Amino acid sequence: MRKPSIAVEEYLCILILAYSIYYSSRRGQTIRFYFESGNVNFSSHMVKCRNLLSRIKINSWILVLNKGVDGGKMKLTPNIYCYIWQGMGNNCNTYLFVGDTITLIDPGHIKNERQEPCLERLLGAMAKDGFKAEDVGLIILTHAHPDHCESASVINAGSAKIAVHRDKDGYAKMILEQMSRLFGLKPVEITPDSFLEDGDILHLGGIELNVIYTPGHSSDSISLYCEKEKTLITGDVIFSGSIGRTDFPGGSIDILKQSIERLSKLDVEYLLPGHMDIVSSKSNVQNNFTMVKRMFFGIS
Repeated sequence: MRKPSIAVEEYLCILILAYSIYYSSRRGQTIRFYFESGNVNFSSHMVKCRNLLSRIKINSWILVLNKGVDGGKMKLTPNIYCYIWQGMGNNCNTYLFVGDTITLIDPGHIKNERQEPCLERLLGAMAKDGFKAEDVGLIILTHAHPDHCESASVINAGSAKIAVHRDKDGYAKMILEQMSRLFGLKPVEITPDSFLEDGDILHLGGIELNVIYTPGHSSDSISLYCEKEKTLITGDVIFSGSIGRTDFPGGSIDILKQSIERLSKLDVEYLLPGHMDIVSSKSNVQNNFTMVKRMFFGIS
């Protein structure tokens, strides 16, 4: 059977999106889109369609509709809780690891540019899972951008400690101040309690997290790999079907390429990005790395 042309592909994509949005609104459900295409050269219009979809992968001609999780929260494994941001404005996904030390990764904004109560929603979702802010013993920041770290100081008002990549020259602090001004936010001040280096292993009681230095989106970016759960937290290095911006201070597309190449060699069942949806299963994670490297870096 002959593969549909690009024009037909675009038309079908729009029809499917329109029907799915209508269907989900009728049922009061959140529908997330996963569009799998053949190995074709995408037109500029199709690339724009990519931004309307949560994921493009390189497989077969299949569309999967996935009902959104309750309020964006999900118990991924017995030890890992995911809080996927579902608001209209910008904010990051947050992840909670349960060991002897309850660890919160990237708590996000207090309020974003649309004045959505990001921290209030996060704490409300955590409460439904039986966790309070004062239960958190450690906060890890993948990088010092306000949409990932602003609320850390609020949660830190309890007993939580803050861990970040070591900022040897104060550069990350300067970037945080610049980014706060850029988005019209009050100056965000973070006082770290400990510093992380590439190769560090965090022993959290039943959970071990390997620290991987992955600059490119920002100069201080780290990823966290849990070998036991085969789970990779990437911050804004790589997403489902996309990559982090490199036009902010400290960003570099060439360095980001190296970081993504390094992460792609890990054995991963769950890719947990800083924005957009989780990528689940080893095959889907590898397909996502393959597609991203092909689309953004020309690596076949």
